[in-house]
Amino acid sequence: MSASRLRPQQLDRAFAVVREGIERGEAGPSVMAVADGREIIRQEAISPPDGDVQVDLDAIFLTASITKPFIGTAIMQLAEQGRLLISDPVTRYVPEFGRFGKEAVTIWHLLTHTSGLAEEVWESLWEEEAPASAHLEAACNAFLHFPPGTQWEYCNVSFWVLAEIITRVSGKSYVDYLYHHILEPLEMRDTAFDFEGEQARRMVPVDIVQPILKGKEGAAYFRSLALPAGGLYSTAADLVKFGQAILNGLLGREHTIVSQAGIATMTRLHTEGIRERNTGRLAFYGLGWDKPGGDARFLGTPAAFGHGGATATLLWIEPNHDLVFVFLTNQFGQENRVACMALNAVLGAL
Repeated sequence: MSASRLRPQQLDRAFAVVREGIERGEAGPSVMAVADGREIIRQEAISPPDGDVQVDLDAIFLTASITKPFIGTAIMQLAEQGRLLISDPVTRYVPEFGRFGKEAVTIWHLLTHTSGLAEEVWESLWEEEAPASAHLEAACNAFLHFPPGTQWEYCNVSFWVLAEIITRVSGKSYVDYLYHHILEPLEMRDTAFDFEGEQARRMVPVDIVQPILKGKEGAAYFRSLALPAGGLYSTAADLVKFGQAILNGLLGREHTIVSQAGIATMTRLHTEGIRERNTGRLAFYGLGWDKPGGDARFLGTPAAFGHGGATATLLWIEPNHDLVFVFLTNQFGQENRVACMALNAVLGAL
């Protein structure tokens, strides 16, 4: 069944899942939206009854790693323009990245988290409140923990390198590139790395569940980084616009920001047969997009794709059901279990 045939009341259970999760303390104030390729079928803002933070539908949340598909989309646009190949070595565009034996790393490796770079490279920089340039420099000076393409390890620092490629190839900063080539064309006016004025007042403060970043993700330092791995703030309605553009482009309904061929390439499984470095489990990842794994955490079909974030957020697209799902909340370090259960309840209503 297509999501376009859903009636709002058929989603009662899915929204009840969110309320129950908030009551258990597994989610903070949240906005959830369910849409098809044309319109939002239902969206609600749900807050803890006695909580200090109450949100409306236009609340602006830190999306965290939902930022990664935006970077992946920008890279794909440049590939469609004939300005780079996904298979190109990174050193073609960022020569200094080749230090210490990284010459074989390609753009594909960065997008799929199979480069051999390790997350430790990135984490130590937060203690020092290092500037953005130091994050890129750390990636260039890093050693590989495994040969490129042989294992999978989730790595945020890779996206600093991808952002630098966008900047050098396009001639614009990656922040400006995202604005002019993705956010502005889709009229995503409530999406940015930082805000001022009225929009700043709508930004939902981040609740630290696990102090991985010691509170800095809510501070001016974090926002000043314009973190390409996870710094975008957005509303549920804006993320629906992005999801609809990707969904409709994939289904051949319209070509807005990426071609059908480009979206199909980004969102298919690229890591077949590659195992996670730390767990030995098979990895399920596209080009900047997550894929449903073998543990049945997500119901649905192998065609689905999306991305979660460290603030327990989730953007998920199920093309076989014409579905765009968005869940935003503010709990940094909390598992996005509530989002996954709510998504499964939506799929269960189809």
